[in-house]
Amino acid sequence: MAPEAEVLLVQHLGARFTARLRAMTADHRLEQRPKAAGDETNWRFKQAALPSEDLLVRFADRLHNLRDLALSPNLDRRRRFLRSLEDFYLPIADAARGLSPHLAAMHALLHAEYDRHQQEVRP
Repeated sequence: MAPEAEVLLVQHLGARFTARLRAMTADHRLEQRPKAAGDETNWRFKQAALPSEDLLVRFADRLHNLRDLALSPNLDRRRRFLRSLEDFYLPIADAARGLSPHLAAMHALLHAEYDRHQQEVRP
């Protein structure tokens, strides 16, 4: 989220929505800078601390990205994405699935898509 966009978001969608969006956005993107040491760890803590409704949005975004991944000709990129899903997002989804029926459904969808794509990128 660019700083100039934040003002418009607050005006049109409210401060509460904008704060929630900031919580789901990586710090290096908010600060418009390249990734730095510690960003990955901070990102993981930030995502793990999201409330269940925001976590559902993150999972939906990840699911959408996962479905688009099939269009990528870069096999290494696909493997990195799946590794991130396996190492980070799936464990959070596993832990969160009992919080709501929506998170349980998203857990099932993420695992199904992961399994499908994992078959495609195996050497």
